[in-house]
Amino acid sequence: MTYPTNFISIYTNALILKQSLLSIKGKVSDTYSLNESDVDIIVYLPSPANSFYQLEQWLAPLSKLNEKHKVAILTRKITTFTQISSKTTLPIFFFQWPKDLKKAYQRLSPSIVLYVNNSLKNNRSLLYKKGYHIYLNHGDSEKECMSSNQSKAYDYVFTTGQRAINRYKENLLNFDAKKYLLIGRPQLDATPPLNINGGKTKILYAPTWEAHYSEMDYCSLEQYGLKIVSAILSSPDFQLIYKPHPLIGTKRRSVLQIHRKILNRIKQSNSAIFFSNIDINRLFSEIDFAIFDNSSVMVDYLYFNKPAVYIPIRHDIQTEYLIKAFTPLKQTDLNNFPNFVENCLTDDNKEQRKKIKEHYLGAFKRGESTHNFVTTINNLIKARDEELPTKTHSNSI
Repeated sequence: MTYPTNFISIYTNALILKQSLLSIKGKVSDTYSLNESDVDIIVYLPSPANSFYQLEQWLAPLSKLNEKHKVAILTRKITTFTQISSKTTLPIFFFQWPKDLKKAYQRLSPSIVLYVNNSLKNNRSLLYKKGYHIYLNHGDSEKECMSSNQSKAYDYVFTTGQRAINRYKENLLNFDAKKYLLIGRPQLDATPPLNINGGKTKILYAPTWEAHYSEMDYCSLEQYGLKIVSAILSSPDFQLIYKPHPLIGTKRRSVLQIHRKILNRIKQSNSAIFFSNIDINRLFSEIDFAIFDNSSVMVDYLYFNKPAVYIPIRHDIQTEYLIKAFTPLKQTDLNNFPNFVENCLTDDNKEQRKKIKEHYLGAFKRGESTHNFVTTINNLIKARDEELPTKTHSNSI
């Protein structure tokens, strides 16, 4: 019998999927094998594999949380499922179809559901009524998405510092302060260094991506990218560390082309390193100087109180206080870049940056944010357990 090509393709993909699921020990994908004692907390990630970085930075705090409450990750994409499997020992559920997702929630009845992004597919999970839904986010910045009305969809929003709470308050109508809980930045409590070799001054260039909307496009690659790379590599005293946003070039081909040109320059240089699939926070303890666009990594860098420059791609009143922690970079500064870097290192204002850091990230000592994260979720589980018996639920999730 001869089968159509598309049938063979579907059949082959089904076999690959089955083999992938069966080959990963300890991972669960069968709703009928689940029961309520398996999980206390679900981390919901319906996004494709290129969004894995949003979850990856939370894996260490989630592992700590798992010591007290049973944590599992639930994904809707097989590529994401397999990628997560190589990075954590936490159980991972894969449910592609809404009906299977519904059955999983019915059988597991988690107390808490956590979200690391604002994917539209979160709406399917938000149908679940018997647990608290908490938005973790994957970074804090002055981009428009950080004060979105989407935050109202969740029972609670965990914030990094007072600035995040203020940002929501300044921008949202009908703001409910009780929903926005300050816990700090647990991801920064566990940032093992990479031990980059070399005695040169290490300069990080970390451009953001083009974003979904033009209002959030702070990507510097088109205007500055090649000039920055050339300026760094032209000095024998500098080492370039290039770590762009994981989604760089996915929205604009011109950005992708420049990104590829930079990668070619790096391949030809003995003084440049490209990092792709790592948590950028691991680089911050290694480098001496950084170049940022407006993004969450710039805020995280404040934790280490080191000098950096900010590329003002567009004027944004929201960034006026944040960028006081950094030196603005102009095109003309690249003409004599070694002298510019030397001035930034010499005239560094650490005390002012410390105040800004505390406004954005809190004044927490190492380990305190993780403690806040675990303790707050523990308290919310107790509150959920007390509230649940007072509600009447239908058979739906």
